[in-house]
Amino acid sequence: MHKDGSAVRPRWEPGLAMPVALAALAGVGAGWWAPPALFPGWALAALMLGAAGRWRGLALALVMAVTAQGVFSAKAAELPLGLLREDLAVEGRLESVSREGELTRLTLRVEGCRPLAAGRLPCDAPGRVRLSYYDAPPMRPGERWALTVRLRPPAGFTNPGTFDYGAWLWREGIHATGYVRRDPPP
Repeated sequence: MHKDGSAVRPRWEPGLAMPVALAALAGVGAGWWAPPALFPGWALAALMLGAAGRWRGLALALVMAVTAQGVFSAKAAELPLGLLREDLAVEGRLESVSREGELTRLTLRVEGCRPLAAGRLPCDAPGRVRLSYYDAPPMRPGERWALTVRLRPPAGFTNPGTFDYGAWLWREGIHATGYVRRDPPP
């Protein structure tokens, strides 16, 4: 209470929830559309904010940079469109194996990838891929395999009110889906 008997009104101060949420959304947008050279610029801006003692701005810039880096990394691991319907030789470690009758579903962490046909785009390791393999030999998680596969970018139906397979693949870190070819044998 003031000396004159009136009530003291609390001073309103904005919280951090809305600025952090907006910084994260800006980071998603920047990670999706920005070139990779933008990240050194963010590092310089963070150093300048830290040197100036603007800790709140530094925290928001770091939230934006971390979010953008995550989206950019996931996007960079996607399969180039020039490798669709092409046979690729991949090597990697099996993360999961599930059998459904004659079909075996594999999740493979790719460590090496190259197109079998000469003159094709280079194939950077796409990270994790989900593969279908019919009449597969016995396979167990943890084993290393060299397989010939055909891959495509992860996608799925997005009907309202139903399961979004493409979004689930993205959340699981699956960068491509496809199937194992018989020739050459694994």
